[in-house]
Amino acid sequence: MKDSTFGISGVIVVKITRKYVLYLVVLVLLIALLAPFVIGTVNQIATLAGYGEENYYPAEIYEYTETELESSYIQYENSENSLTVTVDPTQNNYNHMRQIEISERLMYRIEYYSAVALRLQSELLSQSIVLAQRQLEVERVRLMLGETIQGSVELSYAQVHAVTEQQRIADESFSLRAEIVSRRRGHSCFEFIDDFTLPTSSHPRAADLSSLIVGLLGNNVSYGLITRQITESNAILADLTQAGAGFGTIEIIQSEIHILTTEQGFMRSQLEITATAGWITYLDARVQYDLAQAMRPMLTARLDLIAELYAMGEISHIEKLTHELEVLEELFNADMAIIALATVIAELDAMMLGVVI
Repeated sequence: MKDSTFGISGVIVVKITRKYVLYLVVLVLLIALLAPFVIGTVNQIATLAGYGEENYYPAEIYEYTETELESSYIQYENSENSLTVTVDPTQNNYNHMRQIEISERLMYRIEYYSAVALRLQSELLSQSIVLAQRQLEVERVRLMLGETIQGSVELSYAQVHAVTEQQRIADESFSLRAEIVSRRRGHSCFEFIDDFTLPTSSHPRAADLSSLIVGLLGNNVSYGLITRQITESNAILADLTQAGAGFGTIEIIQSEIHILTTEQGFMRSQLEITATAGWITYLDARVQYDLAQAMRPMLTARLDLIAELYAMGEISHIEKLTHELEVLEELFNADMAIIALATVIAELDAMMLGVVI
């Protein structure tokens, strides 16, 4: 979001500068428009007094009162030839609020996926605790038989304690996240919050990188604002040129357009880089997801085989637990691939709506 913040700050400074430039330009145009009338009136008076136009020089300059000037400016600003293009503040506020809401939903979705991952991690740690406790029991028996030393027993006990502590932390983290996320349960646009199960596979709204960039540029509030500023400035420049404004005034507007265009180009580059990085992350997550899902049937078959070998007496209980844990760890990684893909897709969908991650 840093990119967009920079853009907004630049636009605000330029907007304030143009305000005073426009007052000056409008004042000059008003004087230019009224000058023929004033000079004509003075010439008529001079003629009546016996003076020719050629050797008459007005001794006084006509001065606008503050009220007259303000009234003339308001009339000029509201005319069809107004140099300013008014941006509806209500629409701007709506766009900002809409992107804030999108960012909030994305934050809750990511927190929800994090909670799901913690729940799955806790389940895996439960299996690890069962194995660690079984290994501790074996080491104690071996110590009684004189086949091992006290240090091995203490090491197995430390392992049980460590895994149990990991599960406690995972459970506590899950509870905290679940409590926060559940505050939006049942609310509109938060239907993704359910019973903290794995999300289903989906695809982003963007069909490819090009459509993602188009969506991000077209809906980003900061980029849209600076684009409107450039359009407005170009319209002002065209009107001033047509009205025959002085070179100095034209140069000021041209300089402003150059600054805005440079900033717009920089902002566009940053947004395109952000979109490209997001799309590459998505492609990688999609590959990892596809590989993990292709392996899932084989992993399930391995679990069935381990159970059969144990039932046939081919492997011991501790071997069964060890082999099962190995398979469960691979299945856990496959589940994490699902969550990673869902998270990236949520971020890309937010980008399509103009939100920079």
